Amino acid sequence: MKKLSGIKINKLDFVPIKQGDLLYHEGPLLSVFKDKFSNNYYLYKWSDCDDTAHRWLVFKVSIEDLNAFFEKQISLRQIILDLPFSYFLDLDNQLAPLSIVVVSTENIPKRYLPEEDSYFDAVEFEDYALTLQQKVKESFLQAA
Repeated sequence: MKKLSGIKINKLDFVPIKQGDLLYHEGPLLSVFKDKFSNNYYLYKWSDCDDTAHRWLVFKVSIEDLNAFFEKQISLRQIILDLPFSYFLDLDNQLAPLSIVVVSTENIPKRYLPEEDSYFDAVEFEDYALTLQQKVKESFLQAA
């Protein structure tokens, strides 16, 4: 796995509760988590693995950005690039954290970023994505 340039931390500053998978192929590739104590959403993007760990790029995503993503107005890549930082979480096979590193956006290895054209496509995404899309749309409209 690529060496990360960032700050190691002992734990995340939120308590993730898995909501569902947006992309899945022989395992989750892009999953949605919600903080147990707030309405903040986080996306976990599978990024790499080796013999001991799976690496996840973890980043906060707003309802506005989720809505724009589902409306194909913004790519997953752009959501990440617009953030000041993301987390990298290395998990063992039992999903126990081995390492958590906070990485500024400019230091995210390019190979860990989604493709330039990483827009939502209902055909490629899991059924949960459609459920979340509707939920986000309703939340977004209520907030407006």
